[in-house]
Amino acid sequence: MARTTYRIGEVARRVGVTPRAIRFYQEKGLLCPSGQTGGGLRLFSESDLRRLTTIRGLQSLGMSLERIKAILEDGAGDQSKDARLAHTLEVLRLERDQVEAEMARLSARREEIDRIFVTLGRCPQCPAQACPPHCPPSRVML
Repeated sequence: MARTTYRIGEVARRVGVTPRAIRFYQEKGLLCPSGQTGGGLRLFSESDLRRLTTIRGLQSLGMSLERIKAILEDGAGDQSKDARLAHTLEVLRLERDQVEAEMARLSARREEIDRIFVTLGRCPQCPAQACPPHCPPSRVML
């Protein structure tokens, strides 16, 4: 049975990326064509398409290309399936922990903004013509 290969334009259409994105992933070491034509055109296999789909899926989760590369490199080694799975799960846990930390930071930022809204909401009732230096809104007023 002949092995099916695809040129870069066809891969781009099938996966929903540009040929330039595919070349970028190749430059970053995330994707390597399985072969090339006599004229030097890149040829990609079904496995390459799956890898590219994985790259795009992990990117859609907000993962950095470095982290994606770490997952893919460990998945391509001579490790057992269980070892590759354990590594992938650990990388995903680390990514989730970073997301949780960012969410906590953003939540604290939102709470501070909410406090400022409440404080500034009291300004219309204030008899002063301008915020005195000791007034909390004076720290955020332009």
